Amino acid sequence: MIAADELSEEHIVPSVFNPAVVPTIARAVAAAAIADGVARREPAH
Repeated sequence: MIAADELSEEHIVPSVFNPAVVPTIARAVAAAAIADGVARREPAH
């Protein structure tokens, strides 16, 4: 999500305006819910 050349001590969290943030986080949350057995349904792909 963040290229290595964009990382620094001052920039470790991606901007909320980065269009890759929401889908990346949503997939990670869905995967964690499925792995923990708390997902009520499979995510739409």
